[in-house]
Amino acid sequence: MGWHRAWGWGLAAGLGCGLHACADDFYSCFQDEQCERDGQSGRCFNPGFCAYPDDACDDGLRFSPNASEDLAGRCVDIPFSGSSSGPPASMTTTFPPMSSSSDDGELEVCGNGIVEPSEDCDDGNREAGDGCSRDCWLAGTERWVQRYAGPAGADDRATALVVGAEGRVLVGGEQGESDDARSAIVLSYRMADGQAADEPWIDAGEPGDLRLHGMVSAPDRVAVVGERASGGPAGSRAWYAVLDLGLEPLALGAIDTLAPESGRGVADTPDGFVLVGAQDGRAWAHWFEAGRPDFVGAELLAVEAVGARVDGAFVVVGPTADEAMHWWMVSASGSLIREGTGEGDQAHMAGFDQLGRPVIGGVRDGMPWAEAHHLDGTLAWRLPEELEVTDGSVEAVARTSRGDVILAGIGEGVQGVQGGWVARLDVEGRLLWTGPVRPTAEVVRPYAALYVENELLDELSDEVLVVAGAERGPEGDFDLFVVAIEP
Repeated sequence: MGWHRAWGWGLAAGLGCGLHACADDFYSCFQDEQCERDGQSGRCFNPGFCAYPDDACDDGLRFSPNASEDLAGRCVDIPFSGSSSGPPASMTTTFPPMSSSSDDGELEVCGNGIVEPSEDCDDGNREAGDGCSRDCWLAGTERWVQRYAGPAGADDRATALVVGAEGRVLVGGEQGESDDARSAIVLSYRMADGQAADEPWIDAGEPGDLRLHGMVSAPDRVAVVGERASGGPAGSRAWYAVLDLGLEPLALGAIDTLAPESGRGVADTPDGFVLVGAQDGRAWAHWFEAGRPDFVGAELLAVEAVGARVDGAFVVVGPTADEAMHWWMVSASGSLIREGTGEGDQAHMAGFDQLGRPVIGGVRDGMPWAEAHHLDGTLAWRLPEELEVTDGSVEAVARTSRGDVILAGIGEGVQGVQGGWVARLDVEGRLLWTGPVRPTAEVVRPYAALYVENELLDELSDEVLVVAGAERGPEGDFDLFVVAIEP
């Protein structure tokens, strides 16, 4: 039922490059062996860039000039956007056999191919992502589940997940109100055991139908964006909120012009948070923490999905007058990097894989659909037919530090369960494994996925997949849920 990890990085525009001139200058990695240059061996560091020996750096390593624009040529011991603190962790790791003693004193070894009393599985290795975790737990096992129900009779749902401070997962979504309106909500849970960590933040602004579409974390704060129905001539306004790490509001605002606006996503850039969406029928990005010009892109009928890279680049997906599916990839400074077309009917999610490539997904001919594109705009892979999910959609994407991608969606067919599912694909788009989400619930709709690893977790495991969305509650309405899954 579960799936696997998805916290990685991507790529940004090369230094000194024009709009389209430098795609070949980007270079990403997901293992040390890919970092060889002029006879010199380097290391692959999360977020997926090579670093090479340099005695001038405290840690003796400097990022390649072909890394992202905020890391290129810098020492690896610098803090960087999207990290908890300190230097990035190397992405290449070996795991020795894990052993423990059973009740009768016999030594049990994870990775020896024998399923012993303390193990759910043992496939003879300690590799991640193959259905049996590196701790010999069956992939898909629920570690903890939390549900949140707002006012009775109203639907609630989660739409976004980010990592917060001190080992927390922050869940953004919408709470239904008794008058058919919606409020934005952000919840905080401890990653290790799912216990509530902070009081929820609930939008306390003017009443109305409010949607929360995007959320992103920075080292010292969190931003959420969305849109709110307006009684003015525009019909809708883009709104944003900036919270501290304890979910106390730092800034609340909205963009209210005579044209309709929507906030569909948010990215953290060197110039602060940027709201990404549409304004008056055009792709649009607004830096609400800095006095820099807005990005105004192509005309489109609607913005259906927005995805952000940890370096601040973002992708916008939507239909135009001529194409049912088009995407634009924009740098953290607002310059167009690439654009291309997709083959879906409607996009429900957008994001990036570990190599910095845009990944989009949603629905095509009533079936789940997803595809990744190289940075030159050509197709990298499509959702494989082996997934065998029908009558559904892809709703969320997460990326792993070794290059795999996790998709979450809605449909029928995974282990005979109708509802939520997750699937893991390798860097070439090959299906590794799949399973249902919350199979005991009546109706499940995942809308967000997040992979977390290493120091944010407890001593029992060093990685976890978190999925959130909505599930049918005991009163018949939908409640917000968040579940931690063994990857």
